[in-house]
Amino acid sequence: MDNKTLDSSFKKYRPLAVAAGIGSILGSGIIVGLSATITVWQTGLGLTNTQVGIISGALTFAIAIGSMLAGQITKLFGLIRSFNWLNLLYAIGALICVFSNGYAMLLFGVIVTGLASGADLPISLTVVSHDSPNEKAQSQLVSSTQIFWQIGIFLSYVCAFVVSKMAGASGARVVFTILAIFALITWLWRTLSGKFKAFHQEGEQRRIEHDKKAN
Repeated sequence: MDNKTLDSSFKKYRPLAVAAGIGSILGSGIIVGLSATITVWQTGLGLTNTQVGIISGALTFAIAIGSMLAGQITKLFGLIRSFNWLNLLYAIGALICVFSNGYAMLLFGVIVTGLASGADLPISLTVVSHDSPNEKAQSQLVSSTQIFWQIGIFLSYVCAFVVSKMAGASGARVVFTILAIFALITWLWRTLSGKFKAFHQEGEQRRIEHDKKAN
């Protein structure tokens, strides 16, 4: 396959790589967003140092568990359905944090968001690989998603800095609201895009044909 054909494939499937890459933005966003605002949460909600430590640790464990459960989630709900709907779960978790009035509610919201984020990262990359028309395009598309993690870190720090002077937990609530809105937009894009539906169908057809040839 010549470079012109490869570039054409990359351009055609690049929106899918962006939609998958946003999962990385949300993943790094929740990690940095929480670490940058945890003292604000502590002041606004009157949390103890122990509670702060538990919340921070819970996010790390939730992301790790979500990642480990990604395979089981796709078996239970299907690869594409999981890819489409995990961002809604992320948004729900972030909104729980936004409306938190105490330790337990914030902890629950962080855990929900972390589980969704951890599962979405490997599932998103799997979808890109599943839908890519060939191995070279797949490699290029997957590689292109790596920059989104850094983008998420940068944006989260910017947001945290902008709202750092707000009173109480208001600044932290704004950061998590932004993450929730981002997740909702991504959920709608992944779910409603006719182009993505066509990519998924074509990818599944290629997989079926490959399995037939292998057998």
